[in-house]
Amino acid sequence: MRTAILFVVLLMLPLIARTDELPELGDVSRTTITLQQERQLGESIMRQIRSSPQYLDDPEVTDFVSTLGYRLVANAPNVEQQFEFFVILNLEHALPFS
Repeated sequence: MRTAILFVVLLMLPLIARTDELPELGDVSRTTITLQQERQLGESIMRQIRSSPQYLDDPEVTDFVSTLGYRLVANAPNVEQQFEFFVILNLEHALPFS
């Protein structure tokens, strides 16, 4: 079990390392989205992810990943959003819009 969790964490490292390759999303001052709209969008995306066969619905793994995630969030400045941490088996197939 710990090997699988370590494997998931190691799979996430390349995604974190590629942040310098992210596309320019434009001027954020021109885009307005309310907190309610942001929450609705997030809930819609999470419904899509949960319906994917790539979504790992394992309470033990989710608890481990959530514990790590919330420890990171606790040390981040000015956090106002809510977070939900989860594991997917293959990022390319889990998000239909990727």
